[in-house]
Amino acid sequence: MRLFSLVLMIFLIPDLAWTQYRITSVPVLIEPMDTRYYSTGNAMVSFVNSGGGNYINPATLEHNGLPTINYFLDTFGTNHDVIEVRLQNFYSGASFGNFDIALSYLDLRSSFSEDAIVLSEPYRDNVIKITGAYIFKNGLRAGIGLNYLKSDIRNDQIYVDREYNPAKSVFFDLGIQYHKTYYYKDETWLLTPSYGLSLTNFGKAVSYYEGISDPLPTKLRLGTGMSVKYGQESFGLRPLEMNGSLAVSKFMVRNEMEIIENNGSTDTVYVAMNPFKALFRSWGNYKWSDGLDEQTATIGDQLIFHTGFEVIFYETLSLRFGYQKASEVNLPYTFQAGGFGINLGYLSFDYSKYFYPEGRINDKGSTWNLTARIPMDGKKPRSVLNHIFN
Repeated sequence: MRLFSLVLMIFLIPDLAWTQYRITSVPVLIEPMDTRYYSTGNAMVSFVNSGGGNYINPATLEHNGLPTINYFLDTFGTNHDVIEVRLQNFYSGASFGNFDIALSYLDLRSSFSEDAIVLSEPYRDNVIKITGAYIFKNGLRAGIGLNYLKSDIRNDQIYVDREYNPAKSVFFDLGIQYHKTYYYKDETWLLTPSYGLSLTNFGKAVSYYEGISDPLPTKLRLGTGMSVKYGQESFGLRPLEMNGSLAVSKFMVRNEMEIIENNGSTDTVYVAMNPFKALFRSWGNYKWSDGLDEQTATIGDQLIFHTGFEVIFYETLSLRFGYQKASEVNLPYTFQAGGFGINLGYLSFDYSKYFYPEGRINDKGSTWNLTARIPMDGKKPRSVLNHIFN
């Protein structure tokens, strides 16, 4: 369906033209709620130990034996501050032997100035996520996530002849990850290649009006990476670690036309294709309009490419760079990012700044994470503070 859905679509899709899939519901689910992932161009599909793993690949949940609490904030707006969006994510996770579990709550709210010309009522999205991952002995990890969504765009003017209701949906995330460590020059260097595959936001379509639906932004991700660590510790910490990652992603959704009856009349509308059916049908080409001409999006056009790099000094200071590249059909998803992180063991802080190309209304923004780790078993987390104060 070509419902305007969330105002965020104004940012993500410059032309709300007819297509087979371009308009999806709740686009905030597309990106992970984690600053480390943003900083590295959303490329770390195969890397573990980040609070955003439950959004990009459930198999990559943080695994360090310490209960973890994480807070994420992303704020951005349009030019002239017509529309402002505040996105928060609350995350808690813990490890029990080979099993990791995480619970998170996402809250997105909008606000509008008097200059706003569309959807002048604020909207709100809430998502509850329960994610689990298991580590097998051979280095393979598998994860699954169960999610509940409530989306309220608070607007009943789009279809005046249909009753509006907040949308609700239950959907799933699936993922696997594999890594193996090799030792180089008598364990002076540790080389760990990794591989990851995930399918996220897979489930029931979102519907604000009876008989009309939008597909969830189901996304398939495939990635690989290499971690290089200096094996000889200094002050009980590794002096240097470098992580590089590459990934490719694709939306696995389609809309299809359907004839529905409404108050004695017949309407033809776009509705979300069954998600299982869309997994197969979304590999084909589709037609879309740039506002002037009809265009064809090939499989290559539908792919989004990600690359990221991270360097860590003494397990304390991290510098990160990332790039996400999309073709013209997905141009709003192209961005560059950079950021840093400070890890003190018990507490860590991460910051990211991202920039979008010209043509997107909100051309830049920032995110930050604050993470607390609780050593309930009495063991101290690896931290430079242990050596400063001891």
